[in-house]
Amino acid sequence: LVTFPASGALTAAAPAGVASVYTFDRLPRLAASPGSAAFGTVLIDSGERSVPVTVTDTGPGPGTVTGVAASGPFAVGGDGCAGVLLTAGSRCTVMVTFTPSAAGAATGGLTVTTQDDDEPPVAVSVAASAAAPAPRLSVSPGLASYGETTRVSGSFFPPGRKVTLTWSQGLGSAVAVTSGSGSFGGYMVIFPDDVLGPRQLVASAGAGVRASAPFLVQPPPTEPPFTPASVSSFAADQAPS
Repeated sequence: LVTFPASGALTAAAPAGVASVYTFDRLPRLAASPGSAAFGTVLIDSGERSVPVTVTDTGPGPGTVTGVAASGPFAVGGDGCAGVLLTAGSRCTVMVTFTPSAAGAATGGLTVTTQDDDEPPVAVSVAASAAAPAPRLSVSPGLASYGETTRVSGSFFPPGRKVTLTWSQGLGSAVAVTSGSGSFGGYMVIFPDDVLGPRQLVASAGAGVRASAPFLVQPPPTEPPFTPASVSSFAADQAPS
C-alpha cells in the first residue's frame, strides 16, 4: 500500500477545505516461463518426467503465493513457491510432473495464485501437454509358408521391458527385450503342419500394453523342387537330336 496527501479533491464526495490522504494498492503481476510445460512424446511406463516452471512477480507490488495446483494427469513435484512472498522482480520455481501410464494425448495445466491484504487473487496459468503413442508391431513379409520366418519389429513399447510374442492361432512364441527407446526386433517361425490362413501376431509387455499385426500362412508350393538331377534331365530332353 502507498499513501499520499492531495490538495485537490480526487473524488466528488471529498469534503471541501479538508486535506485528504489517499492510498492505492501495488498489486503483484505474475509471469511464468515457459508458458507451456510441454513433455513431448513419452513412452508408456517410462517413469516420472518433470518440467520446471519459473514464476516471476513483474510488479509493481508484492504478493504471497497462496496456491499451487496442477490439473489433468499432471502433478506438482518440487514446490518452491507455496507460502513464498514474491516482491517485484523475485521468482520461485515449481516442478510439473507427468507419469505416462496409458496411450494417448494428455492435457492439463499448472496454476499459481498470490493474494495479499484481502485483495482479489492474482493467478498465472501454464498449459501442460504430453503424448504417449500406442505400441506398434509390424511383420515383414506379411505372409509365409510352413518352415519360413518373418521379421518382427516393435516400437513405442515401455523401455527395457520383456515383450512376449505369440500367434493368436498357431504354434510358437518368442521373447524380446525393448531398448531404451522402446523398440525391438526379432523373427517368428511358422511351424510345419500348423494352422493355415489368416492369423494375428500379438505382442504383450504387461497388463494393458499390447499390439498386434495381421499375418497370413499360405500352403507350401505344390510344384516339384528343381534339383541338379532334374535340371540335367530337362536339359537333355530339350537338346536337339
